[in-house]
Amino acid sequence: IWRRSKVAIRPGVSSTDIAAFESKYRVAMTADVRAYFIAADGTGDDMDDGLYRFWPLSEVQPVDEVLVSDRFEYSDRYSY
Repeated sequence: IWRRSKVAIRPGVSSTDIAAFESKYRVAMTADVRAYFIAADGTGDDMDDGLYRFWPLSEVQPVDEVLVSDRFEYSDRYSY
């Protein structure tokens, strides 16, 4: 689909990058997610024909870090 949509496929990340991500966020990627990021590091800012954009590893972060606001309290931000 990405090739048909002429979406650039970013080169994958290294095992070292994945280990650093897992250590930073105290998570363990499943084998299929690890294989995905090693094969392709998302689509950057490009969207495919279905208007999907796949994040590079550098943009993946915990929900509780994203749902932070000076104006609102997201009571369920730890639920995801």
